[in-house]
Amino acid sequence: ADKPVTAVAVSPTGAFVATAAGAGPVRVWAPDGEPTADLPGAGATALAFLPADPAGWLLAVGGADGAVRLVAPDGRDVRLYGHTGPVLA
Repeated sequence: ADKPVTAVAVSPTGAFVATAAGAGPVRVWAPDGEPTADLPGAGATALAFLPADPAGWLLAVGGADGAVRLVAPDGRDVRLYGHTGPVLA
Protein backbone atom coordinates (compact mmCIF):
# COMPACT_ATOMS: atom_id res chain seq x y z
CA ALA A 1 0.00 0.00 0.00
CA ASP A 2 1.11 3.55 -0.60
CA LYS A 3 2.43 5.41 2.42
CA PRO A 4 1.36 9.00 3.19
CA VAL A 5 3.91 11.72 2.55
CA THR A 6 5.25 12.90 5.93
CA ALA A 7 7.54 15.75 4.80
CA VAL A 8 8.19 17.93 1.73
CA ALA A 9 10.94 20.46 0.95
CA VAL A 10 11.77 22.62 -2.10
CA SER A 11 15.40 23.42 -2.95
CA PRO A 12 16.50 27.08 -2.76
CA THR A 13 16.60 27.34 -6.58
CA GLY A 14 13.30 25.53 -7.01
CA ALA A 15 15.06 22.91 -9.14
CA PHE A 16 14.30 19.99 -6.82
CA VAL A 17 11.59 18.77 -4.46
CA ALA A 18 12.26 16.20 -1.73
CA THR A 19 9.58 13.99 -0.22
CA ALA A 20 9.54 11.47 2.62
CA ALA A 21 6.96 8.75 3.18
CA GLY A 22 7.00 6.31 6.06
CA ALA A 23 9.91 3.91 6.31
CA GLY A 24 11.00 4.42 2.70
CA PRO A 25 13.91 6.52 1.49
CA VAL A 26 13.78 10.27 0.97
CA ARG A 27 13.10 10.81 -2.72
CA VAL A 28 14.39 13.84 -4.66
CA TRP A 29 12.37 14.87 -7.71
CA ALA A 30 13.29 16.94 -10.79
CA PRO A 31 10.95 19.62 -12.19
CA ASP A 32 9.76 17.18 -14.86
CA GLY A 33 8.35 14.92 -12.12
CA GLU A 34 11.00 12.23 -12.47
CA PRO A 35 12.80 10.98 -9.35
CA THR A 36 16.52 11.84 -9.42
CA ALA A 37 17.70 10.18 -6.19
CA ASP A 38 16.65 8.00 -3.30
CA LEU A 39 18.55 9.14 -0.19
CA PRO A 40 18.93 7.72 3.32
CA GLY A 41 16.30 8.92 5.74
CA ALA A 42 13.83 6.15 6.54
CA GLY A 43 11.22 7.44 8.96
CA ALA A 44 11.87 11.09 8.05
CA THR A 45 9.50 13.56 9.72
CA ALA A 46 11.09 16.84 8.56
CA LEU A 47 13.07 17.97 5.49
CA ALA A 48 14.95 21.17 4.62
CA PHE A 49 17.31 21.98 1.75
CA LEU A 50 20.49 23.86 2.70
CA PRO A 51 22.75 25.61 0.18
CA ALA A 52 26.21 24.01 0.06
CA ASP A 53 29.26 23.94 -2.19
CA PRO A 54 30.38 22.16 -4.31
CA ALA A 55 27.26 19.99 -4.68
CA GLY A 56 24.86 22.93 -4.59
CA TRP A 57 22.81 21.60 -1.67
CA LEU A 58 22.57 19.37 1.36
CA LEU A 59 19.30 17.99 2.66
CA ALA A 60 18.62 18.13 6.39
CA VAL A 61 16.50 15.11 7.29
CA GLY A 62 14.87 14.96 10.73
CA GLY A 63 13.62 11.66 12.03
CA ALA A 64 11.36 10.08 14.59
CA ASP A 65 14.53 8.63 16.17
CA GLY A 66 15.66 12.12 17.29
CA ALA A 67 18.52 12.29 14.78
CA VAL A 68 19.13 14.91 12.10
CA ARG A 69 21.00 13.74 9.02
CA LEU A 70 22.77 16.07 6.60
CA VAL A 71 22.58 14.20 3.29
CA ALA A 72 24.55 15.08 0.12
CA PRO A 73 23.16 14.45 -3.38
CA ASP A 74 25.32 11.31 -3.66
CA GLY A 75 23.77 9.84 -0.49
CA ARG A 76 26.68 10.46 1.89
CA ASP A 77 25.33 11.56 5.25
CA VAL A 78 26.40 12.85 8.64
CA ARG A 79 24.16 12.11 11.62
CA LEU A 80 23.66 14.63 14.40
CA TYR A 81 22.29 13.23 17.65
CA GLY A 82 21.13 14.92 20.84
CA HIS A 83 17.37 15.25 20.66
CA THR A 84 15.37 13.01 22.96
CA GLY A 85 12.21 13.09 20.87
CA PRO A 86 11.25 13.12 17.20
CA VAL A 87 12.47 15.96 14.98
CA LEU A 88 9.31 17.53 13.55
CA ALA A 89 10.58 20.71 11.88
